[in-house]
Amino acid sequence: MPSDPLLDQGPQSFPKGPERSANDPVGQPPQSTQGTQASGLEATVATLGSLAVHAALGLAMLLAIDVKEEEPPVVQAELWSSLPAELVANAPVVPAPTPSPPAKEPAPARPSAQEAEIALAKKKAEEEQARRKAEEQAEQDRLRKAKEAAEQKRLAEERAERDKLAKEKAEKAEKDRLEKLQQARLAKEKAEAERRKKLAEEKAARERAELEQRRKEAAERIQRIRQEQLAQVKASLGQDPKTKAADKGDDVRTRAGVAGGAEMGDRTGVLADYAASIRARIRSRISFDPVRAPDNPEVIFVVEQQATGRVVKVTKKKSSGNAGWDAAVERAIWGSSPLPKTADGQVENPLTLAFRPLDRPQTPR
Repeated sequence: MPSDPLLDQGPQSFPKGPERSANDPVGQPPQSTQGTQASGLEATVATLGSLAVHAALGLAMLLAIDVKEEEPPVVQAELWSSLPAELVANAPVVPAPTPSPPAKEPAPARPSAQEAEIALAKKKAEEEQARRKAEEQAEQDRLRKAKEAAEQKRLAEERAERDKLAKEKAEKAEKDRLEKLQQARLAKEKAEAERRKKLAEEKAARERAELEQRRKEAAERIQRIRQEQLAQVKASLGQDPKTKAADKGDDVRTRAGVAGGAEMGDRTGVLADYAASIRARIRSRISFDPVRAPDNPEVIFVVEQQATGRVVKVTKKKSSGNAGWDAAVERAIWGSSPLPKTADGQVENPLTLAFRPLDRPQTPR
């Protein structure tokens, strides 16, 4: 219920008018107190109006909180815009109430020693309770954070373990893949090497067969050439080319192809042995594959030497047409210096030497 400022101020004290004397006639107010009475009447009217308003408000509230639902009574009121003139003229003039001075607030009473102790103990208990509550809250927060940290650590370890297993699995798969590739590559290389080896063996066999065939053919050609040369030598010496004594004789005269004359036969045999020694020495130092010269060409060199057999000049008289064979023979001639001497310590100067790749070395007697 709203408070009214007039009721909150307590009972109003109205100013007293001038006391009536014994000589004043009854029924007539003293002349000096007419204004005071008018102001008191106005205050009384205001107070009564305020009380009536409060009563109406209280009744309205009681009706509003009634638990029974009843039809509200019909209230009729007349609203006047202004009071009638006769009421305004007869209404007493009520002076405005004089405001009372504001009431001083009473000073708070000082608590007693027992009340102070009780208040202090209550305050300490409240502080202790707040402290314990704060500690409990802090402990709960700590446990919660520790639990969250442990959970995060567990999850991180599980994730790391999964990553580790996945990495190891990937590495193993990659290793297996590389090993398979390596094995496949090695198998391929082995098969290729075996294939190449087989081809090389087949090629070498063919080359050996071809070389043997060429050597055989060359030997046959050389044999024919030697027989032709021997027939020419015999013819130049006046022998019958069909005579075989020169081929089968054991002494130096028959081997030299000389029929008569002991001195000429001996000399020819010595020179034949000397030439064979030189040819054998040079032939042993020739490094050349006859396959590179299948037509068995002949090269002729003229060699000049000192009395000691030391070679001082080598001149190519006739080229074989194969530069490799010519160079191999020339290197062998220089590498054979000093050349052998005759049995009596003499040397022939100059020497004319002919070589073919498939010539057989002649050993001295």
